[in-house]
Amino acid sequence: FSSRRRHTRFKCDWSSDVCSSDHMFETFRWPFQQILKDSPLWVAERDAEQQFRTWLNIWPTHSHIWIGDIYDSGKEYHKTNFRPVSEWYDIGPSMGNYTCGSSFKPGRYARSNSNTNGTRFMVVESDTLAKDEVGAIFAYLNNRLRYKLHAIIDTAGKSLHGWFDAPVNKVAETRLKAALTVFGCDPKLFTYSQPVRVPGAMRDGRLQRIVWLRR
Repeated sequence: FSSRRRHTRFKCDWSSDVCSSDHMFETFRWPFQQILKDSPLWVAERDAEQQFRTWLNIWPTHSHIWIGDIYDSGKEYHKTNFRPVSEWYDIGPSMGNYTCGSSFKPGRYARSNSNTNGTRFMVVESDTLAKDEVGAIFAYLNNRLRYKLHAIIDTAGKSLHGWFDAPVNKVAETRLKAALTVFGCDPKLFTYSQPVRVPGAMRDGRLQRIVWLRR
């Protein structure tokens, strides 16, 4: 493993489970090519429209989702960036490169925590771990801690985003996020209204795409 964590021996207690970084990255290793092979549904080769509509299916049908670019929020004319799933299904991935792990209250046009409606995913990523490394965190969360993994998205950059069920209570959420931060995950994504990459959009000529999808 890389030198940035070679000497790390962080221990944690997640749901009465004790782990160290060395143990987790060794035991739950899940490299990128294996993630592709292990997907219950083969989705990585779908085109942009199919990628986008496939991703919409992980949301409850009543959800109002924000899609846009970073500054497409806060003005009344940004209402067009906040739409129910059914409308986005018809429009396609044309409004921007980003979305949120949370849905929003109907009629809102500002991407803020106060406007979210409680329907949300926990999106996990790392800016320091490679694609062949961060899979261990996804596997640990899904297989050991039983946070259901819904999708893994290749951001068309250096990182992968894992979309999980959110923790059920604040105490569990706080402890989990503290540990994930130590393991190299980006704490900014723990903000409910934080922008994350949406599959089906293009980034510098490359497709943001789902590479693993729960059946």
